Amino acid sequence: MHQVYTDGMFTILNLMAISTGRLVNASDRLVEHQGRLVFKANYFIANIDTTKTSAGSTLNNQFRIPTYSTGSYAFQIYWGDGTEDEILSWDQAEITHTYAEAGVYQIIIYGEFNGWRFVNTGDRLKLITILRWGDLEMGSLDQNFYGCTNLDIQAIDTPILSGKSDYSFCFRGCT
Repeated sequence: MHQVYTDGMFTILNLMAISTGRLVNASDRLVEHQGRLVFKANYFIANIDTTKTSAGSTLNNQFRIPTYSTGSYAFQIYWGDGTEDEILSWDQAEITHTYAEAGVYQIIIYGEFNGWRFVNTGDRLKLITILRWGDLEMGSLDQNFYGCTNLDIQAIDTPILSGKSDYSFCFRGCT
């Protein structure tokens, strides 16, 4: 049985994680605020469109998280299709997810994520909306969202910029 939780803008289900076999309890991710359920502020929430491919991107039913070798990772990602993965390394196979169908999905990342960098490559066109920054840390390197021409930032919280020393081309080419 699935339970649906919503905060008016985002919706999540209790689900059984296929890879781990453990129950992912949505109520652990929600808190009550002013009489409504809202997601805890530390989650990065974004919409992706797998159909927006370009040279160097994954297939039209895939999305790859833009990690890099000097980043630090220990996070869970809910892919928006009922599956979830634990990521502990920048080059782990699970940073690329294959969906049953091409389309728009909402991803949720929670945990330690220090190092997000598109550098005008990869799946930069597939990131279409950032709804919440949460605890995502871009990392110290530059060009984090460079080339994300379809990106619409709707988040009302602010990104974590501690430890960031180079802002060159951080949002170059974004809408």
